[in-house]
Amino acid sequence: MELLDEFSEVYLRDQPLIVINGFYLKLDIVETFMQIINGINLDVDMKPGTRESIEKLTTLIWDYFLNPDRDFQRLYITVHNIDGQNLRTLQVQNCLGILVSCPNIHLIAFVDHINAILLFDQDRTARFGMILPCLDHMKKK
Repeated sequence: MELLDEFSEVYLRDQPLIVINGFYLKLDIVETFMQIINGINLDVDMKPGTRESIEKLTTLIWDYFLNPDRDFQRLYITVHNIDGQNLRTLQVQNCLGILVSCPNIHLIAFVDHINAILLFDQDRTARFGMILPCLDHMKKK
């Protein structure tokens, strides 16, 4: 965790950066996505918390960072505990995967769960471009 924080402070200090702390049990990913929306000054006419709101917010963010006339060129997302309880759902994982499929959105994350290898199948690993050498090594034993 300290390594990720230090990396963010040194290399991303002047960049648009959002930090997601997956270990917080009260983490609300919709609220986090709304912080991104507010930070890039997009007007959103919807109520957060509706079932489809996370998908709509994901699409708005993704579309913004594909627009060549945007004010912010890149978005960096660091995630402490991407395997955290509120980030494990398929809906949240899909939305994060969609965001990082945009060439101007970059995700740096770490896992903390002892069984993280079981939480991230090959599809999820590929979606995030995850490099899990330690976990792959553990799988072989």
